[in-house]
Amino acid sequence: METFLLYLLHGLAAMVWVGGLVFAGFVLQPAAREVLDGERHTRLWARALGTFLVWSAAAALLVLLTGFRMTAAFGGMARLPLHVNLMMLFGLLAAGLIAAVALGPYRALRTALAAGDAPAARVALRRARTLMWIELHLGAIAFALGVSGKFLV
Repeated sequence: METFLLYLLHGLAAMVWVGGLVFAGFVLQPAAREVLDGERHTRLWARALGTFLVWSAAAALLVLLTGFRMTAAFGGMARLPLHVNLMMLFGLLAAGLIAAVALGPYRALRTALAAGDAPAARVALRRARTLMWIELHLGAIAFALGVSGKFLV
């Protein structure tokens, strides 16, 4: 039963994390760009990004905790198949980008908005979205390795 719950929580958390990135990049950004002008667009993103970072950090933490627990149950990393080790690598890199966004561009975005510095806010938002696109690609690779990697190697 523990293995079932670990796999279930791991998969659901990965879905929330990567799905949130897909929503941000393919749904929120185009819609916000189409209907909102400069500062309103930036403020919407600042608010949405703050909520997203909480959810993605929680999901990433759950992915990491369940992944490490499953790794221990299988006898350590040396006993895992290559695709699982690669999934861990890409997942850890993607998780690091959550922290990078939160501590870098998101913090700069909030500071710039509070100071009324719209150009700096737009630059910070562009940086955050760039890191999120990279995170999306890393997360998608990790997800693909997790669900189908055993068929590749």
